[in-house]
Amino acid sequence: VLAGGASRRFGRNKALVDFRGQPLIQRVADALLALCPTVVITNTPEVYAFLELPMYPDVYPRQGPAAGIHAALYHSGAQRVLAVACDMPFLSLPLLKHLVAQQGYYVVVPCGPEDLEPLCAVYRRECLPFLEAQLQLGGERTIAFYTQVPVLQVPWEEVRRLGGERCFWNLNTYEEYQVALGEKG
Repeated sequence: VLAGGASRRFGRNKALVDFRGQPLIQRVADALLALCPTVVITNTPEVYAFLELPMYPDVYPRQGPAAGIHAALYHSGAQRVLAVACDMPFLSLPLLKHLVAQQGYYVVVPCGPEDLEPLCAVYRRECLPFLEAQLQLGGERTIAFYTQVPVLQVPWEEVRRLGGERCFWNLNTYEEYQVALGEKG
């Protein structure tokens, strides 16, 4: 779970806001625990200790989600990680299962309605040197290294069939949070 953002647009730590009776980050972690044997939190202070999950610091602090993905691969030793942002309340287990089931690619990334969704994607350990080179140069854009590795882009039509229209809603502002609270699901 990528939980290193500053939540500037939200105005406070969005990972800790109550979403239908539990902190938003707990909702995301629980969705992942239904699928993954181990769930970790990247780039987080002790404020997330209540989750009782492993926490990995960023090797390249303050360099955005790419640094969180790097940290998960670097510290965990896992061959693949499913990286998910902490602010996606409508994650879909069928979609996540589908992403994890895809083999033979360094990155399995779903397409959203407008662009790729790199903060809900599977990354192989072989991505580490590419992420590291990108981060050493100060490159924060998560998808910058995609042109250098085998990537499977899961089409939006398939994503929508498995996950629904709202599967990638993320809560960057308090207003988006209020709208999401009113949604079913």
